[in-house]
Amino acid sequence: MYMDGPKIIAGDLDTSQVSGYEQKRGISKITIHPDWLGADVSLENDVCLLTLDSPLELNDQVKSIALDEDEPVPDTMCKVS
Repeated sequence: MYMDGPKIIAGDLDTSQVSGYEQKRGISKITIHPDWLGADVSLENDVCLLTLDSPLELNDQVKSIALDEDEPVPDTMCKVS
């Protein structure tokens, strides 16, 4: 499968080897946080939403993650991958 433009690869733990678990998807839309000022200004609100061109197949290597239901703590650094 050949894709132009940005893409994601789910289920891949080692990019130097093909395991057979990889799922490649194109990105049909990138939604950047409306309050992001740019990396040269601040990392605040440095997040975006990627809309894939087709759904991933969930399995033992590709899973969804639970979102935190606790109230956010102001001025806390968060990381998502």
